[in-house]
Amino acid sequence: MTRSLDLKPQNANGWYDRAIALTELGRYEEAVASYDRAITINGKFTHAWFDKGIALTRLGKDTEAIQAFESTIAIDPRFTSAFL
Repeated sequence: MTRSLDLKPQNANGWYDRAIALTELGRYEEAVASYDRAITINGKFTHAWFDKGIALTRLGKDTEAIQAFESTIAIDPRFTSAFL
């Protein structure tokens, strides 16, 4: 865990940033776990839901990815990235 998350473990943005970095490194399982932490802290974090869907797709977990994308749309029907 990064130092900032050690100091502020309830920082949804910190978990999201960690997840993005892990996704860029191809460490999708760890990324999904970090997206989940961000979502647990802030259940309406649309970008975390959407990017979790992308990581799940890369893991071949299409059913779970669809659920993440549906959660994104349920929170914000105008979230245009979910429609691409």
